Amino acid sequence: MSRVIVDRQIVENSWLHLEDDAPLPSSGDVTASLARWQAEADSLRAYAGKVGIRIPNTASIEEIEQEVCNKPLIMLNFPIIDTNKRGYHPDGKAYSQARMLRELCEYKGEIRAHGEEVIGDVMGYMERCGINAFELREGEDLGDALARFSEFSLAYQGSASGPQPIFLRRRNTVA
Repeated sequence: MSRVIVDRQIVENSWLHLEDDAPLPSSGDVTASLARWQAEADSLRAYAGKVGIRIPNTASIEEIEQEVCNKPLIMLNFPIIDTNKRGYHPDGKAYSQARMLRELCEYKGEIRAHGEEVIGDVMGYMERCGINAFELREGEDLGDALARFSEFSLAYQGSASGPQPIFLRRRNTVA
């Protein structure tokens, strides 16, 4: 069983990520792709365990809001764009998806980041957008990644977890 970071804690990953053509197991918590959910919603609703959903970063949250906002786990994909150029080219669409889930849907459950871009260096930014769980890419150390959360104690801008910007927080504490 693998381990993940959830709410700034390292925990065992109890979720099995089903491929689209894999049979449902007899028990346990599973995640299904959005495409599989849309094709097999009735059988997945009848499944005995919990069913989470994996959303591609190309999906519009407004269009799938009714389908996904009641799931116990929503996974967002953070791929690296292969542009055949030198350097690091992340795709940031899932940051916006996370923020929309928290604010538009008022989603309170687990939003988990997975994919090639999920590294310790960017987890603080992901958390500010509303992501509270992380499946790090292979080779990343969970302990080192967890320590990265303490590198910054304050942020200037508002976020999904703390919508009030720092200047308003300061103004409200000064008598």
